[in-house]
Amino acid sequence: MSTLRSIPVDHNPLDPREIATSAVPSMRLILVLRSDEKSDRYSLHRFREGAVSWRRDTFTAPQHYAEPGTWIAYGGELTVAQVIERFPEHRRAILDWTRYEINIGIDVDDMNDPRARELRTRSLERLREELEAASAVVARGRAA
Repeated sequence: MSTLRSIPVDHNPLDPREIATSAVPSMRLILVLRSDEKSDRYSLHRFREGAVSWRRDTFTAPQHYAEPGTWIAYGGELTVAQVIERFPEHRRAILDWTRYEINIGIDVDDMNDPRARELRTRSLERLREELEAASAVVARGRAA
């Protein structure tokens, strides 16, 4: 007797598949290679105006391996918990990178503008709240 697998209602066979995922600690990003010759990058990003947050971007595959991919889409900002939910196997790295960024504080390069310092301060406080919430969920999961 054969067993039929259920296909989700929203499944689209033409959607790209995830081929490989890897964490890149030196760049604080998680790279997702896709079957459509594109990649998604989830990174803890410092914006020029002072903000810092997790974000997703999409890049094309380079024509030659020594060339960089070309940015083609901004996928939005994510909370720490959303990134952990998407990549549970990289939970420790996500928490460590976020914690490190918070611990650096506001004294980073190019933070001479008072508006940028203020925005970074607010971003770090939001990240601290997200980190605490995500850490609590992780701790509850271990206790269960």
